[in-house]
Amino acid sequence: MIVRNIGLESFLLPTRYFTRSIEGNSHGLIAIAQAECVQNGTSLLWMMPLEENNDSAIHLLFDQLLIESGQRGSRFITASIDETSLFTDVLITNGFHTLGWEQAWIYPKEGSQAAIIDHGWRMVSPVDMPSIQRLQNEALSPAEQQIAPSIYHYPPQFFHTSEEGPDGFAHVVKSINSFIIYPVFSPKTRNPEVLLQKLIDRHFSLSIPVYIVARSECNMSESILLEHYKIASGKRLRMVKHLTVRNAIAEIQRSALSNGRNTDALSPLSKTVEFKDKI
Repeated sequence: MIVRNIGLESFLLPTRYFTRSIEGNSHGLIAIAQAECVQNGTSLLWMMPLEENNDSAIHLLFDQLLIESGQRGSRFITASIDETSLFTDVLITNGFHTLGWEQAWIYPKEGSQAAIIDHGWRMVSPVDMPSIQRLQNEALSPAEQQIAPSIYHYPPQFFHTSEEGPDGFAHVVKSINSFIIYPVFSPKTRNPEVLLQKLIDRHFSLSIPVYIVARSECNMSESILLEHYKIASGKRLRMVKHLTVRNAIAEIQRSALSNGRNTDALSPLSKTVEFKDKI
């Protein structure tokens, strides 16, 4: 698995993916991880300790990943982990905090209905983008908005509107043998499970599995999900660590122009007589 992933990284997209590892005294690998650059952030894809009871190697590997992420301009690094995993404590120790949760559900084919003509969903067009941006800001918490990819960079495929206005949108990923839907609904949307069923029945063939990845910001309660869908995976925690990335050249230039009245990251506090306060 390691050879395949690293080989794919170096052959296809070396600037998007990067792998870091820690060697032991015998020059053998004792920890390895791979991450992906996603717009302004980095996503930790997997991390594998190859020696038991060697916590220092994991923490050192995290340091290398964070440095590499900062050098690539990332403002944060995210990770997804099973909520029962003991590795959660390692993430927390390295500065991660829980942002929300996500869980995969499968749409039961036996519960599907015939295609609905008046379904309200349509393919996204450029004129929909401002409305979708407002809907995303309404649905996401301030913490989630900080790391959410811009819809102009990663636009959804489907958009739903009603007489009351925009109700929701959905990102759809097509894999080899399934569809994966990431829905987001407005907190004001009534019966989001009905709207989601209309989307599936109208736009997707039910001859292959259709999965729904529900996240804490999608505004669908777990009781509703449990009533209408089947659990396909355990709940996973979405975790994030914000990075402080400083452009040293820009800071030096700003330092030279500083009038002594602004906080300067590179210069110590000092008195100035350039400007006299007249308060």
